[in-house]
Amino acid sequence: MKRISKTLATAGMACFLLQGCTGIGTISREDKLAQGAIAGAIVGGALGYEVFGSGSGQLLGLAIGAAAGSGAGYVLADRLTQLDLRSMNKSTYDGLTAKPTGETVAWNNPDTGNSGAITPLRTFLSNDGKLCRDYRRTVNIAGEIQHTTHTACRNGHGDWLHV
Repeated sequence: MKRISKTLATAGMACFLLQGCTGIGTISREDKLAQGAIAGAIVGGALGYEVFGSGSGQLLGLAIGAAAGSGAGYVLADRLTQLDLRSMNKSTYDGLTAKPTGETVAWNNPDTGNSGAITPLRTFLSNDGKLCRDYRRTVNIAGEIQHTTHTACRNGHGDWLHV
């Protein structure tokens, strides 16, 4: 767990430092998208590296996590505000932590009109004994609805980490 925490702290610092790469003043849309993709790749790669065992499994996890994180970071940076992301993350945490399978937790931001929901689909134990849940996330951004399915496992601190 300490290794994952250090990895996430390092990844978080790298993401924070990306803000300095764009200079002072208004950030362009292209810079924002690049930051989202790079930050997503860093965090996704770090999580994939830590979650997928050792040896070649870690390298595969790093590659898959970086690719998935980069795509997700790009899309989210393009479309969601910080308040949208906080609302989405809170509903995800609440849904995974407290809701039974099939019960939906919704969020919305009246300022942007963006909204979404999370629905736990299945609860199970991973091979290494971690509590995991599959869930469906729906996000409505400016009338464009996206449905994705994810798996998250709980770590020793009670946080949900995407697998």
